[in-house]
Amino acid sequence: MIPLESVNIAFDIWRAAKTNTNTPVPAELWDMVRQILPVHKKSEICKVLRISGNQIKQHCAATPISKVQELQPLQSIGNDFIEAIPASNAGMSELTLKGNSKSLHLYLPTTALREVLPMLGELL
Repeated sequence: MIPLESVNIAFDIWRAAKTNTNTPVPAELWDMVRQILPVHKKSEICKVLRISGNQIKQHCAATPISKVQELQPLQSIGNDFIEAIPASNAGMSELTLKGNSKSLHLYLPTTALREVLPMLGELL
């Protein structure tokens, strides 16, 4: 995980190097913002990086439909012991492990499901 301060430094370097005020934020910086969204509040990211919530929504919130469709076979494994469903926040999923009297809920990037679910399957 990238620290928020590292993303801030990357934005500062980009701002210092750009020659035109209308230069768009590079895709690499938006990729960094996507990585920190699950860990930090959007308001905190906006304040630290000096970007707007609308910019984050425009560049980071949309998950391509093809990516969600790829995950459809992963939605339920092993008699409802593990469920993985896309969460309301685009790009994120909620993973629930159900036991006899307890359950564990994980909130993680949708892109991580393909890596996490096979590991959990090996543990069962």
